[in-house]
Amino acid sequence: ELRPVAAGLLGCAPEDVEFADGVARVRADAAADGPAPAPAAPPSREPTLSRAQPAPPREGEASPADEPVPTTEPASSEPAPTDQPAPAEVAWGDVVAAAYVQRVRLSALAHYATPDLHFDRETNTGRPFHYHVYGAALVEASVDVLLGTTHIDRVTAVHDAGIPIDELTDRGQIEGGIVQGLGWVTSEEILHSEDGRILTDTLSTYKIPDLQSSPELDIHLLGEPNPVGLMGSKAVGEPPLIYGLGGFFAIQDAIAGWRPDAGSEFHAPLTPERVFGLLHETP
Repeated sequence: ELRPVAAGLLGCAPEDVEFADGVARVRADAAADGPAPAPAAPPSREPTLSRAQPAPPREGEASPADEPVPTTEPASSEPAPTDQPAPAEVAWGDVVAAAYVQRVRLSALAHYATPDLHFDRETNTGRPFHYHVYGAALVEASVDVLLGTTHIDRVTAVHDAGIPIDELTDRGQIEGGIVQGLGWVTSEEILHSEDGRILTDTLSTYKIPDLQSSPELDIHLLGEPNPVGLMGSKAVGEPPLIYGLGGFFAIQDAIAGWRPDAGSEFHAPLTPERVFGLLHETP
């Protein structure tokens, strides 16, 4: 999701933003995808990044003042008018070229700290989070009353993701979180031997959800902007896992529909063995 953010702020095309080793790089010769806001320019109408003086040249190097600065207009033999306002827009490639010849550094490093967070553990008051996310989900499940096997048929969810920067990425995160939550309460069981050795240490014994066991997913995004989020967005990652936990209760409701006296089971995951016991054993 950082690619459209960087492209939008710099005024270049998203395909010209590359990521390598966690660092964003933008091609210097990238064509602008809509002009970027121009920095302050001197009366000569030459695009520059700053009025600050560049670093002094090293011995033997030409001074930036002696080097030509690229302009956004063709060369003219007539002097540039000084009574014209500075241009409001300049292409990304011209910005980079102007910075290069003036030795203006275009890289920066910073650390982000979420503002206005505080929490008093003694009084249990404060603001421990910058914002919250909201949502609801309906989980539909089927149970084979003879075998004890289960299947989550459909999950319909409404999730508060703010204004997505990349909607496909957000939807993928939500769908993945739901399936992860379903696996946690239906199939992912950790077993140990009597001497403490883990028995479910491979994909053949620790059963994560696959495409065959994943339900039909119907995701609706609330679409309300987050006033304190980047471009109105909200982080999407762990919260949708909570929707998948509804599968635990959907299966128990299905069991109760066939055997009302089965009682409740509060041990997860609801594996076929546990479900079979709820269906056929004496409460």
